[in-house]
Amino acid sequence: MKKVIVLAGPTASGKTSLSIKIAKALNLDVINGDSVAIYKRLDVGSAKITNKEMDGVKHHLLSVVEPGTEYSVYNYQKDVRDLIKKI
Repeated sequence: MKKVIVLAGPTASGKTSLSIKIAKALNLDVINGDSVAIYKRLDVGSAKITNKEMDGVKHHLLSVVEPGTEYSVYNYQKDVRDLIKKI
């Protein structure tokens, strides 16, 4: 079974910068866990990571769902589990 590192905490607590440092140090990808950042075009007010902030680290499940499209916790769990198998 693959191991997963989960970073959780309040908004503006440094999760994004820490995720980049860990991903670069361990050669990992990042899977988005932000419920708003998963939606396309909802960048303002979401604190969605920018390409510059990604600093070359591959990110998944960012801007992949059209606003107004039903996307449940079930869908998210399925997508994350599929990604973990592939990464």
